[in-house]
Amino acid sequence: MSEWSSFKPERRSFHLSILIPGSLVDEESHLRDKTLTVGLIGRAAAVFRVDEVCIYRDLYGVMDQSSSVNLIASILRYMETPPHLKRKLIGLKPELRYAGILPPLRLPSHTPPKRIDEVVSGEVREAIVERSGAECYVDAGLDKPIKLIGSSPPRGSRVTVRIVVDKGEVYCKLVDPSKLRFYWSFHVSTPDKPLKDILEDYRSSGLVIATSRYGDPIEQLLDELSSKLTSIRNLAIVFGSPREGLREIAGRQGFKLRDYVDYIVNTIPEQGSYTVRTEEAVYATLAIMNIISSRMYRV
Repeated sequence: MSEWSSFKPERRSFHLSILIPGSLVDEESHLRDKTLTVGLIGRAAAVFRVDEVCIYRDLYGVMDQSSSVNLIASILRYMETPPHLKRKLIGLKPELRYAGILPPLRLPSHTPPKRIDEVVSGEVREAIVERSGAECYVDAGLDKPIKLIGSSPPRGSRVTVRIVVDKGEVYCKLVDPSKLRFYWSFHVSTPDKPLKDILEDYRSSGLVIATSRYGDPIEQLLDELSSKLTSIRNLAIVFGSPREGLREIAGRQGFKLRDYVDYIVNTIPEQGSYTVRTEEAVYATLAIMNIISSRMYRV
């Protein structure tokens, strides 16, 4: 078994979401540059074990951001989809013209193709339903389809399955990826509502951290956040746009940011550049949160 096949990074005790603005790529004029920027976000999500990338409409009520939001979501979903399923699940799309420049994610869900006689019982794989009905067969990246026992999702559905090898017979059963004991992948959401409502949703089920150059320096909150993370089920981290910080976005949408988040944090204190790009803030913040979440086990 290759090291990649046995790669099972630890799942956090809480669900981690990052909120990215729909205007993330608006300052890039060429699709190639937009693709590169989104690729950085996808790579960060994979490296730092993000569970959800939410794309919010920072210009809600001002202009229709559907085009930008859909572009970002399409590229991220393409990146997250295992290589052996990309052609069948996604196919050719104009917005994916430069998909070849995207960095590979090599997520645990991106299990390499195998011959059916090489597969191991208990292995988890992403699959697509090829035949549904009385008997259901899926393409799980093996050299031939295998039977799905106990369920029959619609043809063309993407599913997560656990392989069973029993007396020389190979079949599979559905598994809920959120119940796996190791990190598996991330999903993409695109809520069509104001940022205030989105923050309310996240705050009702967990902790919300906004990033801002005007926030409290992260070094002052390390112990407090480490303690907080031991008792929460969900953590959402919100990032501003290339043109506006979260305070400005909130003000334009008619609410005070501090009323809808638990913390406003500066994760890049004493920045040397006047502006920090969204994708740069994502890497800096997630790297720090990765350290904080590892510290919580030693508090």
